[in-house]
Amino acid sequence: MNSPFDWMIDLQKQMIETQRQQMQAGQKMIDAWQKSVDGASALRDAAAAQQKAVKGWLSIWGVR
Repeated sequence: MNSPFDWMIDLQKQMIETQRQQMQAGQKMIDAWQKSVDGASALRDAAAAQQKAVKGWLSIWGVR
C-alpha cells in the first residue's frame, strides 16, 4: 500500500540526485580549468552534464 507521502519521498530522491549531477557538472568545469588540457572538450563535457542536470530538474517539475 502506497502512503500519500511516497510521491514526496520520490520527488526528494529525484531532487537530491539532480543536485548531485549539478554539483558534478560544476566539479567537471573546475577540473577543466585546472587541467586546461584540451579545455574545449572538457567544457563541452561539463556543459553536457549541466544540461543533463537541468533536464533532470525539468522532469521533476513535470516539464518534458
